[in-house]
Amino acid sequence: MSDPEIHRLLASTGAEQGPPLGIDASGIIRRGHLVRRRRKRLAVFGSAVATGGAVVAIALVAAGRPPAPPPVPPAAPVSLKPVPMTTSPPSTIEQTARVTSGPTPDAGAATTRSQRGGPTASTSAAAPPGH
Repeated sequence: MSDPEIHRLLASTGAEQGPPLGIDASGIIRRGHLVRRRRKRLAVFGSAVATGGAVVAIALVAAGRPPAPPPVPPAAPVSLKPVPMTTSPPSTIEQTARVTSGPTPDAGAATTRSQRGGPTASTSAAAPPGH
């Protein structure tokens, strides 16, 4: 079918205007080249923007880092000297023991011995050796 025949056929269907008559191969090729050139330009522009953005992002991240801390000096040698121990006075230790554990079994034994007339813990500790 030729273009005028297609035009008459479409006009008989009631359509006011049919498709454009005259399909030109050179016009289609020309439009195809224009579309390709536009797509290539957009691809080059997009890759350039992405590369520039990556460079700027890396620069901002590298600039935002705090400086490296100074090196740590080596440890001092360990001293092998004995460290003096601090002790509490005996009265404090005895008071603590009474508060936490109550009367000691020795105190009860000393009381029963003193009631029987035997030596107590306090008199035996104060007595010189040999008595």
